Amino acid sequence: MDVSQYLDIFLEESMEHLQTLNSGVLNMENNPERLDIIDEIFRAAHTLKGMSATMGYNAIAKLTHSMENLLDKIRSGKILPNPEITNSLFKCVDVLEEMVNSIREGGAPDADIEGLMKTLVALENGENPTEGQAETLKSEEIIKNEVHINEYDINIFKEAEQRDLNIWKISIHISPECLMKGVRAFMVFRNLEEIGEIVKAVPEVQDIEDEKFDDHFILFLVSKYNEKEIYEALNISEVAAEEIERVSSESVKVDIECTNEEIGLPKNIQKAEIEEDNTKNKENNKILSNKKSKIHQTVRVDIGRLDSLMNLVGELVINKTRLEQISISSDMDGLNETIEHLDRVTTDIQSVVQNIRMVSVEQVFNRFPRMVRDLSKELGKDIDLILEGKETELDRTVIDEIGDPLVHLIRNAIDHGLESPEDRKISGKNTTGILKLIAKHDGNQVTICVEDDGRGLNVDVIKEKALKKKLVTLAEIEEMDEQEIVNMIFLSGFSTAKEVTDISGRGVGLDVVKNKIASLNGQVSVVTKQGQGSQFIIKLPLTLAIIQALLVKVQEETFAIPLANIDETTNLERGKIKNIQNQQVMILRDKVLPLIFIRDILDVPGTKETGEIYVVVVEKGERKFGLVVEELIGQQEIVISSFGKLLSGLSGIAGATILGDGSISLILDIGALL
Repeated sequence: MDVSQYLDIFLEESMEHLQTLNSGVLNMENNPERLDIIDEIFRAAHTLKGMSATMGYNAIAKLTHSMENLLDKIRSGKILPNPEITNSLFKCVDVLEEMVNSIREGGAPDADIEGLMKTLVALENGENPTEGQAETLKSEEIIKNEVHINEYDINIFKEAEQRDLNIWKISIHISPECLMKGVRAFMVFRNLEEIGEIVKAVPEVQDIEDEKFDDHFILFLVSKYNEKEIYEALNISEVAAEEIERVSSESVKVDIECTNEEIGLPKNIQKAEIEEDNTKNKENNKILSNKKSKIHQTVRVDIGRLDSLMNLVGELVINKTRLEQISISSDMDGLNETIEHLDRVTTDIQSVVQNIRMVSVEQVFNRFPRMVRDLSKELGKDIDLILEGKETELDRTVIDEIGDPLVHLIRNAIDHGLESPEDRKISGKNTTGILKLIAKHDGNQVTICVEDDGRGLNVDVIKEKALKKKLVTLAEIEEMDEQEIVNMIFLSGFSTAKEVTDISGRGVGLDVVKNKIASLNGQVSVVTKQGQGSQFIIKLPLTLAIIQALLVKVQEETFAIPLANIDETTNLERGKIKNIQNQQVMILRDKVLPLIFIRDILDVPGTKETGEIYVVVVEKGERKFGLVVEELIGQQEIVISSFGKLLSGLSGIAGATILGDGSISLILDIGALL
């Protein structure tokens, strides 16, 4: 069977299960007594194993299988979680993530997992393995299982003999390479029950379903069929009938010894998984066919939102029919009424579609607890990570891009912002540092804050570094206020770190963070107080698809300015424009407002001159600027369209939109213009 068609859904769901494993192991480390957490980790590993085996990624399946063995020992209480187990499970998750990413990039999931698997086996056996010992570890356990034939069983055997039925003792062997023994066992039961009745199983049926056996189990079957037909019924991939022996009610042995390696898969073996065919891998076709509708899915949508969308589309069709009738009858009153209704419906559709595109920031936030845990251990710092507002929703396109900037800010905060426990104690602080990641809605924007209670930014050090790197002159820096000096950390190449580490330094690469946020039509700023901590504030638009914008005229060209960037609009007579240090400015409520002429910056052709012009006041950080335009057209919702690869990277232009009259309007990138 060609499973390549399921690759998209495999990659998407694998990353979800890996995230569950990451957060689950982290929770297990903090709450080792909670069995529900261990069960959650077990289910994620089990599902990932089954998916990988189906897709033919055996390395992933083998590693997750070894994780299952260890986790089953933990949840059965035979071993307790400890740092060695936690660290090994984290290593497994990292290796699994590398293999899944390799598949995503078109490669093979190649990784050296033998040493890691042997370490898991050692931990499963209660040992504390070292690198030198790992090669010699084995995981075989012999358990004696007794068959207790009771009076009820004997009566069944005797009644079968009276009815001339055969009693068969069948020894089943399942290949050691089989990754889903419970499924194979179910197929054995299913096929044999079609030709007879299984009276007794060794081990018990429940243990076989739980895969609590090594390679063998024994069944007693009452059937009218002969040995050849039983062999035919057991023609199952990776299954062999080692012995089929006809016995009597008097000759059944009481004690049967068999090998049993406790594996422990979930008890609910899903019959739908194996009702296709007996050939290799076909037992899982049912699972794949059930998931076929999710292929290429990138956003999980609440069914209620889809119902709303379907109802609105239905109304749209009704209005289309009405318009067709009106065009025939020339009913102008009906036309106006229909157009008004159509306007309401299209507005509702825009709202529903926008909501469908929205995804909670939780899927981004969930990657950070593990990262903070690893870095805090590496640096010897005690850190308490607090996540707030995980339910806050953003457009999926924004969610996909915001992860890397947040990683950079968090690593900076841990490495350079938060002090060591010793330094915090000397400063009179709690030895455990607080790192907060907060998301919240703020009008038509979302604000994300990365906040720490560390040492904060030293303004004097920033001055010294800026002068040393010749980013500013002494005269320039003397004219700056404290916030302007702090904002210099976003300049390219600026760093306050005393030494370069493989983690970060406060300020290293913050220009990259700023540029990435700007590319999303967002803004980043910093608030800091020396000795008390820093707060990096990111403001992002809710969506990059449909936005509110102000349409303006510059010469004969129409431009769109995102409403999120606009503070106010005002008119201005040309004679009131002043020049200060070669910068054109105006006085707005007794404050100097620098002016930027879009006509000059974008080299807009035309010679139109009027006595009065308009100024659109926009904000960048703590500063305001005035964009000079010739005409204000009005506010309008616009759909953003990108230029594609050919025209990508145009400075000052964020994209384009098609207006109601069919003309094209360029959307200004305020961050780039300023």
